[in-house]
Order: sequence, then C-alpha cells, then structure tokens
Amino acid sequence: MKKLNAILLLSALILTSACEKDDDEPEAPVSIKTQMLIAPSWKTTGYYLIDVESSEIFDLIEEMPCYKDNFLKFNKNGKFEMNEGSDICEDEEQVSKGSWKFNTDESKITFTDEDGPQDVEILELSEDEFIFAIDEVIVVGESSFIVAFAFEAK
Repeated sequence: MKKLNAILLLSALILTSACEKDDDEPEAPVSIKTQMLIAPSWKTTGYYLIDVESSEIFDLIEEMPCYKDNFLKFNKNGKFEMNEGSDICEDEEQVSKGSWKFNTDESKITFTDEDGPQDVEILELSEDEFIFAIDEVIVVGESSFIVAFAFEAK
C-alpha cells in the first residue's frame, strides 16, 4: 500500500510540473511603437482642423476647453480608455472604452468602440508626443478639413 501511495504521489508531482511548463509560454514581442503608445497616459494638447486645400491649421483647443483635460490610455492587451477629466464635453461620457490595433506597418490605428471602428493616421509618435489625424474629411461651408488631435505624455 505504501508503494501505491508513493507512486500516486510521484505521478501527481510529475503531472503538476508538466502542466506548469505549458503555462510559461513566452509573450509575443512588443514593437517600439506599441511600447511608446502604452507607456504613458496621453493628455490632450491640441484639437486641430487642417484645411485640405491650403494646409492651414486651426487649433480649436481654446474654443473647446473641455478637451484640455482629456486623457487617453492605451493598454498592451489592445484596449484603450478615454477619460474626459473634470470638464466633460457635451454629449460625452466621463469614460469611453474600446479596443485599438495598428495596421501592418504601424502607420495607422483603428479604434473600435460602441460607435464602431474609426481609423486614424499617426502623424507623430515619440516618447513625449502623439499626434493623429482622423481618416475622414469633414466639410464646413465651402471648405474641407481633416481633424487632428495632439497629446503629450504624462
């Protein structure tokens, strides 16, 4: 009987250690751009309209102060969170959540939330600054504009 207990105990130890090895799969490497994106929280510093014809840039952050205290946070698991801060823009929730992913060459990001997917083009991404333009032209009167946002690392 002691032999049987010893064999069962030894078998249990072998099975337990075998299972632990399967759980220790290495994580996929994270790209440099992903590392830059997920490291900080990003505070909004600019809300721009860029005239498609003249390339003139209009910074609307002073006219839209509710954007000034917004924070954008990216997570390694492909989730993001936009927090409106203390000054919430009209028709916005305090916190918006969704998922994000790069395109193949990491020049664009697709944000997906309850409104569906939204593609943005990365204009600048460094450890300190992140600027993107929405891949959509808006028309105001006779002019066409691209909307862009700038953020600084916090």
